[in-house]
Amino acid sequence: MTKFRSCFRVCGIVVFLTAFSFQLLSQVVYNNGLDIYAKEGAIFFVDGTVQNEAGLIEVEENVGNNAQLIIQQDLLNNATAGGNGYYRVLGNWINNSVFNAGTGTVFLEGANQLLDGSVSTYFNNLTLDGSGLKTQTIDQYCT
Repeated sequence: MTKFRSCFRVCGIVVFLTAFSFQLLSQVVYNNGLDIYAKEGAIFFVDGTVQNEAGLIEVEENVGNNAQLIIQQDLLNNATAGGNGYYRVLGNWINNSVFNAGTGTVFLEGANQLLDGSVSTYFNNLTLDGSGLKTQTIDQYCT
């Protein structure tokens, strides 16, 4: 299967995410084995939770033109995620598998949030924003 580095694939639907915003209004974006790429300049907005069960989620960057994955609730990673762009999470960060931070930044922008899961996350950049407390339930690392 050919991988498209500049597209988003879910259930056989291909939507290109280059230099425009994409808003998905749902309770859960559930990835069960596809590769999801947000190319530099794209904004991928999820009004709910992202659950990565199998497959890959990668958020890219280009100098001064980072892609952004904005998640209004939790990020639950049970597969592989990462990239060099921005992850903006307003709910909990739950990592149970592989997060390849690259040169990317994770922003925790909600109220009270957990950094949770069964596998420690190695962040490149981690920014703790928002109005509440951030609580680790497992060791986390930041370079």
